[in-house]
Amino acid sequence: MAIAGKSFSLLVLVTALMLLVVVKGVVGECEDRAKIQDKVSPCISAGTLMNSPSAACCARVKELSLDCFCSLLQGTLSLSDFDAYVNTCALNVPGGFSCS
Repeated sequence: MAIAGKSFSLLVLVTALMLLVVVKGVVGECEDRAKIQDKVSPCISAGTLMNSPSAACCARVKELSLDCFCSLLQGTLSLSDFDAYVNTCALNVPGGFSCS
């Protein structure tokens, strides 16, 4: 029994560490606005995000988490523009998600 308990504890520890790395990666991705803007450069025209995304833009937007994309939109586009990106780019938005 002691070996099984140690194995389970090790599994829990490894899982927790993996989650920490994933969460830190997502948070880190969102912190650098310049990197986000660089990633979505096909979406930017004349220094601002386009209201209607192109196929190249959609491909880049899909690489971002929704939270990061929303942080980029804040102060740039309206919520109806967010809906345009969701529909045009076929973004998978979970029920109840709010980009505000």
